[in-house]
Amino acid sequence: MRKTLKNILIFSAIIILAALLITYFWDQEKDKFRGITSDNFSQIKPILPEEIFGDQNDNYEEFISPDGKLKMKYPSDWLEINDEEMLEEVIAQEWADKYNLKTLFLAQKLKLGESSQIVVNEGDFDIGFEEIIEEMKKSNLAKGWNMEIIDSNAEEGIFEANYQKPDHYELHSREKVLFGEQKEGLMKTYLVAVIVFDKDWEASKSIVEEIIGSVQLTE
Repeated sequence: MRKTLKNILIFSAIIILAALLITYFWDQEKDKFRGITSDNFSQIKPILPEEIFGDQNDNYEEFISPDGKLKMKYPSDWLEINDEEMLEEVIAQEWADKYNLKTLFLAQKLKLGESSQIVVNEGDFDIGFEEIIEEMKKSNLAKGWNMEIIDSNAEEGIFEANYQKPDHYELHSREKVLFGEQKEGLMKTYLVAVIVFDKDWEASKSIVEEIIGSVQLTE
């Protein structure tokens, strides 16, 4: 009984430490990545060895949007981040105001030497797929980020991009735009992005494509 209690306390301490470290490193690093992705997500640097949580690469979790309209699968060893301040930092204020954009889901892969992130945003848009990409380019360029489209498929709503900024990490993403219900001239739109450091793209490509491939509207 005493040994079991000790194990529980150790595990609880690890979880608390993980939360504190995530918050600390977010505060230290968020400005380095500000202004990047489909609508301004921020990259969080990897901070914990995956051994803490074990190897769960064969297991998946499912995310379903609050309105039940969108679902996605992602590896269970990616940590979902629910801190409200962090979620608010993901969205550029101009996009939040213009498109009623908000972050529904944010997750970080916990592995030393790599950084991978999933961001799911929801907004109300009156423009199409190509126009959204152009808006992204302008928004990022205004903040010093050069967004280069590597591949784009309007029919599937998927594109691949590279993000560059002097003295910042070069990023690589695969993103998906899904259009839902239309109301009062605005289309409920979901923006899903999986982002990694460019240096890790080849090693991460298969899992990134798997995550994006699982993203779909439920009806």
